[in-house]
Amino acid sequence: MNYYGFLTVKFEESVYIYVTLAKKYLNNYNHMKIKVGTYDAIFYGTVIGNENEPIDFLIAEEIGFIIRVVFKTDPQIKEATIKAEKFDKVGAQLNFINFNDGLPTGNSSPIQIGNLNGRELYLNYRVSSLTKGGKSFDFTWLLGKEAKDAK
Repeated sequence: MNYYGFLTVKFEESVYIYVTLAKKYLNNYNHMKIKVGTYDAIFYGTVIGNENEPIDFLIAEEIGFIIRVVFKTDPQIKEATIKAEKFDKVGAQLNFINFNDGLPTGNSSPIQIGNLNGRELYLNYRVSSLTKGGKSFDFTWLLGKEAKDAK
């Protein structure tokens, strides 16, 4: 017997029934809604980044809104920190500085990045350094309440 999340699959004559059920549930997965407290989780996952290469999130393709994540090391700064700067025409670059600890490091509450479709856009994250280059970046993009400056 193999376990795939919430489904149990038996490799016997009834395997086709289980596989059909699995396909039915997995095809409806994109209709699932996830709430984190008062926030709506809109996208989440893990990216294994390549060493010295950015990770780009194309948030709104029609206007070219990109959030770029860059990992840097700065011996002048004592602890892990994030600094934001403008990127391209409407995007932002988040510089994750000194996230070099092998243990996951992240925020304790969502950080507001901007607004999306009239609602506040937030990010929750965890960063882990990999033994040989790159970082593991766990993320959840969240939508909060209606943005004050939404039109």
